[in-house]
Amino acid sequence: AALPLTQKSRRRAIGYVEGSADPARRCALCSFFTGTQAGCGTCQLLGGGPVNAGAVCVSFAAKAG
Repeated sequence: AALPLTQKSRRRAIGYVEGSADPARRCALCSFFTGTQAGCGTCQLLGGGPVNAGAVCVSFAAKAG
């Protein structure tokens, strides 16, 4: 709720949802995510905006390795 309108718009545009139904497809495992596996981090697609490690979007790209 405290996010700026630009962040909210970007999240809608990429189909961001707070909880992923697939444990193999979540922000913590995405190449665009920087942060911890269990907590919050940032997303390059959201201009470094904060994201939940357990969230997901339609632009998910699995980290190599």
